[in-house]
Amino acid sequence: MKANGQDQILRTVTDGDVVGERAFLTGHRPVDLVVALEDSRMCVFNHADLSALLRDYPDISQRMLRALSDRLSSVERLLAAITSSNVNARVAAYLLDLPGSIRDGVATVQLPMAKQEVAAYLGTTPETLSRRLAALSASGIIELHGRRDVTIRAIDALECIAIPR
Repeated sequence: MKANGQDQILRTVTDGDVVGERAFLTGHRPVDLVVALEDSRMCVFNHADLSALLRDYPDISQRMLRALSDRLSSVERLLAAITSSNVNARVAAYLLDLPGSIRDGVATVQLPMAKQEVAAYLGTTPETLSRRLAALSASGIIELHGRRDVTIRAIDALECIAIPR
């Protein structure tokens, strides 16, 4: 999407994510522009085949609805953070919404794109993003490993930052 003549990243997807369900559910022409940042494999369905698949396997429909509900929650959290003008809240919300694994109350996530693109997505500069990540690391809430790997050590603390009261 273009915002003020610049590309605006609306969402990133990873293994198993779905794109284009709006077009399927509404019957409108798809408007999604997807750019692969690395070699990728995709499965594409035509409308009739997907309808038949969902009719024959209703649990797939439930999983699609759950994924859409999760995405809506993420967008609402990010929107709340963005409208607060609080970059810390935006960064915290973004980290919490990244897919990852949680073990013993510690989450491991990976930035799906370079910090420059993450900063653009969050409506900030790469320098500000780096400073905010460094501050979260210095406070012990997260640990940074290399350019993209992040360990969230204090999920509750990060949630408090993501949803300013």
